[in-house]
Amino acid sequence: MTQLSPTALEAAAKAIAEHNGDDIDTVPTSKSHWNAEAGHFGGRFRTVNEPFRSDYEEQATAAITAYLEARRTEGFVEVPVEPTVEMTEAALHCHAVNSPFESPFGPGGSFASYYRVMIAAAQNGGVSDDLG
Repeated sequence: MTQLSPTALEAAAKAIAEHNGDDIDTVPTSKSHWNAEAGHFGGRFRTVNEPFRSDYEEQATAAITAYLEARRTEGFVEVPVEPTVEMTEAALHCHAVNSPFESPFGPGGSFASYYRVMIAAAQNGGVSDDLG
């Protein structure tokens, strides 16, 4: 499973809370937090049955995870905008293995191989064993 970015998770939880007419900044984090504040948050009383911050975070996690899995089944993966050191090293390793006489173009060419190993490295955090 893809590790979710805390920033993206927070943004998604906030969007879900706002969609439900709530303000994530005034949502209690837990029942003990609710008890400590005697139910008063954001200038109003909240019942213990209203969503906690963790409820919004769980909904956000479920939605993001489902979205990423659907995109994976469609053949897409999430990678960084700029290549990481691991991605660059994977491409260099692949380049060292490929013959300099092979055509770099086409689906079986070295450029495609570089792309595949860089994507694998972005997903796995290291050099891929699959060099083509």
